[in-house]
Amino acid sequence: GRYGVRFPLYDKDSSLLYFSFYTADGYKPARVRTADLRPTPPVYRRFRLADSLVKQENWSLPLTPDSTFATRRYSPFTHLLNLHSWGPMAADLNDMEFDLGAVVYSQNKLSTLSFVAGYALKSGYDHGAWMLNATYSGWWPVIGIQLESGRYDYNAIESATHLSTNTSERLYLRHRAHRSSADLTVHLPLNLSARQYNRTLQPYVRYKIEGIHAQRPDQIYLLREENNVAWLYPAERKDYRIDISKRYYQLMEYGINFNNQTRTTEQEINPRWGQNLSVGYTHAISGNIRLGSQWWADGRLYFPAITHNHSLSLYGGFQQMSDKTRNFDNKILYPRGITLPGYEIATTRNTYRFPLWFPDRHIGSLLYFKSIDAGLFYDFGSSRNLFRQTTYSSYGMELTTDTHFFRLTYPIHIGFRTGYETQSHQPFFDLIFSIGLSI
Repeated sequence: GRYGVRFPLYDKDSSLLYFSFYTADGYKPARVRTADLRPTPPVYRRFRLADSLVKQENWSLPLTPDSTFATRRYSPFTHLLNLHSWGPMAADLNDMEFDLGAVVYSQNKLSTLSFVAGYALKSGYDHGAWMLNATYSGWWPVIGIQLESGRYDYNAIESATHLSTNTSERLYLRHRAHRSSADLTVHLPLNLSARQYNRTLQPYVRYKIEGIHAQRPDQIYLLREENNVAWLYPAERKDYRIDISKRYYQLMEYGINFNNQTRTTEQEINPRWGQNLSVGYTHAISGNIRLGSQWWADGRLYFPAITHNHSLSLYGGFQQMSDKTRNFDNKILYPRGITLPGYEIATTRNTYRFPLWFPDRHIGSLLYFKSIDAGLFYDFGSSRNLFRQTTYSSYGMELTTDTHFFRLTYPIHIGFRTGYETQSHQPFFDLIFSIGLSI
């Protein structure tokens, strides 16, 4: 094979050697009789730069025992930190999220402790946040710690006293504030893979403490309700006495994730068959604000489609918050091009993906194109708040390519998404970017 062979298997009864060789369409099986094999001497190509440096420096590698470095006991504790790189992107491999920013990465030589620290444009913050995300795998179960702090603006309905009339009024406030949080996660990664299926099961428990501080009312509105319709009237801060206290709470979260899918080949976009399921529950254990609880469940199913390498994926998710207020982070996927408000949300995402071309082309050592794929989607969502229930839907297409930059082994998935949102009758356009973890 032009790119070498893999997975050899010799059958001594038939004197045949079975193997796979790689092409632009993936691996192809082949066989050859051992009697037809002929030894071929290796061909060594000259490395001009290295050869010129050897000649210039008059250098040779002596193959003698090296006693320069003394052998000593290795201390795992004193070698926990190993800053190896920095970059403009923060990668959270547990949640498969990537954010722009300025961060440093560390992973020790035993791969027991890894962390990323710095500043990232994380979702949920208005101007990004300082963050530290660390994972320790030296024990079982695996332990994760995450710290975040950044600017956070939020809306709230609060009671205030009108200074002139000394009466209590309900105000709708737009606050400028900061949010800081810390969470500790303990999870049990179980690998149940068998035969052609990659199968994992991961239960986890998470403790989180979060506080909202340095609040400052930025916009103030007087709230009036008439016939189940909320009306907002502009108000002045100087006319009211508003008691704003620090908001903090502690949460416990329990969940379990299950993944089962067939092993994929290079040319397959998604697994032919697969199921990704997760369910979880969160509740407040203490704090000076009432949060209630939240539960959620979602799943994604993969099916083979019309022809080879085509894929149909169906996603469904549901989450509900008991206090009928948006007190918790979102746990499920929104319809593409849409952000859903409300305390009860249900969504579906339906996608048909197929390859357009396997170029197998490169631009020197700068860029290598593996494939160009397309996808058609239709999404639906339902959101319920205190006043009404609203449905949303969107449809459109995606065009993506799998590439390798600078001959790096990890694939970069880039492209764009364009679609139409039927509730507001507006088109939308998104950029797509992700990094693959399989080589």
